[in-house]
Amino acid sequence: MNSIEAKIFQRGLWNKNVRLYLDRSFRDGKEWSYAVTEKFDETEHFDAIELNGFVKENSIKTIDLLKIDIEGSEFKIFSKDSDLAFLSITKSIAIEIHSESGEIIEIINLLKDNGFELRVSGEYYIGINKNFNTI
Repeated sequence: MNSIEAKIFQRGLWNKNVRLYLDRSFRDGKEWSYAVTEKFDETEHFDAIELNGFVKENSIKTIDLLKIDIEGSEFKIFSKDSDLAFLSITKSIAIEIHSESGEIIEIINLLKDNGFELRVSGEYYIGINKNFNTI
């Protein structure tokens, strides 16, 4: 309708390729507050892909906006041990960082170290990659 070329992928994003299981003990356990874990459980599960692998698999050259709101799992994607190569092709990012899952400053510092200038808007940190001349 808006001439946007979009695809839907039924996979999660993680710091590696893995099967993930729903953890309903996160927050109040209601449907809006699920978290995920690698720990085997006989509950619902889904496959997740490492973000750089997703970029490569889909021949993505530039990410205009990377929106991340994944109920604490952002700390897996943005860990000190993660490969953050995808940030070099990301123009802007909107990320909700859940403080109950880790130290917000760690993700903020990783983004800043990768060229992002950050602002806060509501629940989101909005980052513009200073390494791109235009957005």
